[in-house]
Amino acid sequence: MSTNTMGDGFFVFFRLTDHIFKTNNRFRVNITSSTGKLIKIDSVSPVDSDDKYAPIEISDSAAPIILAYIIQRTDNAIVVSEGEAKIKYDDITRKLHVLDFKQKNMEGVALKLDDSKNPYFNLQLIRATGSLCSKLNR
Repeated sequence: MSTNTMGDGFFVFFRLTDHIFKTNNRFRVNITSSTGKLIKIDSVSPVDSDDKYAPIEISDSAAPIILAYIIQRTDNAIVVSEGEAKIKYDDITRKLHVLDFKQKNMEGVALKLDDSKNPYFNLQLIRATGSLCSKLNR
């Protein structure tokens, strides 16, 4: 397996919980940075269904990023639904925060959420290693 780093990009891993609903959690993601670079990713599913991390590569990390798909909270799950979101990376907390989200439809992939008391779901940045990463841009 090889990694594909674009410029000053970094790898972001969605931190999933142990309990994932029995559903196909593969989905397509388009990322556009503030500099206009478009990154198309075929899937951000974990390679193994037992894995808790699914990688996304984002370049131009200092600027807000637009995601075509975003993970949202519902009552007891998170849903990956279509829409546009502005994402900001915090260098201190090493987390990505959803600044704004405009949903296009209610369709999505349901994932079990842990007992988090945060009003929104944080995407946690995990530093990538060769064994965790596969080539994302095909």
